[in-house]
Amino acid sequence: PPLLAQELDVIVVPVQVVRGGVHSDHGDFSDHQMYAQMMRSHALPPTVEPDPGVFERVFARLSTQTDEVISIHSASRGQCIYNAALQSKELVRERCRIEVVDSGVFSMGCGLLVMAAAREAANGASLDHVVEAVRQSVPSIALRVFVDNLRHVVRGRHLPTPIGMLGAALRKKPVLAMQDGALSLAEVKRTRRVAKQCLCDFVSGLGPVEEAAVMYTTTADEAEAVAFHIREHFPRASIYVSRFGSWLGLHLGPGAIGVAARTSEGAASRSRRTADRAADESPGLWARHWRKIA
Repeated sequence: PPLLAQELDVIVVPVQVVRGGVHSDHGDFSDHQMYAQMMRSHALPPTVEPDPGVFERVFARLSTQTDEVISIHSASRGQCIYNAALQSKELVRERCRIEVVDSGVFSMGCGLLVMAAAREAANGASLDHVVEAVRQSVPSIALRVFVDNLRHVVRGRHLPTPIGMLGAALRKKPVLAMQDGALSLAEVKRTRRVAKQCLCDFVSGLGPVEEAAVMYTTTADEAEAVAFHIREHFPRASIYVSRFGSWLGLHLGPGAIGVAARTSEGAASRSRRTADRAADESPGLWARHWRKIA
């Protein structure tokens, strides 16, 4: 969330969405009118990822304020952002030491790692310590997202087209997991109500949760309800509610809700094994549901 980023002195380099020739980032594509337009369109609006020149300018500006920077980015697999940051790091390395870390997850999954790193830095930890802490914490991030349908996910080439076609035919609510920076089908639920409960049960079943976030595209009230459930289960944990960024909103579509949690080491291992099984079983999930109606 922008206010939290400002409070923690975090610089956000967004992916931009092109609308009518104008490049926009955080809020411009998050209104209901834009999502309604997405539902009518047969193609996603083009997006512009930050190139090395963008990162070079950001790193150069930061080098006038500090001599050490950690740059954390979402899911380098399938995106150019991580590589752009690596290239820019070399351009300013004589002025500032920069360490680039792949979070392996997107949205507030990455955000929870960034916030933890910012707090470590604010407490006086060295750059080496912060980098190592982030890398060790990557497996502690658990993430689930449910989407109203797979139309936009498939358009964004995050899942194979046949899975999207089956999803459309079955009219069910897919729940997605993240494994090694890529989305996979974790579960299939009949209704939105059951899918939301699935997100709540997923976080509740992780064990000790230190921080969590609920993300949404268009349904803030539903996101708040999910956050309320998580707060009841983990009253000492910090729970945030945040809107998906423009790029993710375009690829997940209207009605999407996600949860991200930073857990203890043991709970993280269990959630990672669950994600691995979900990736292995995702084609079979649709096949089993297809047989039920065939």
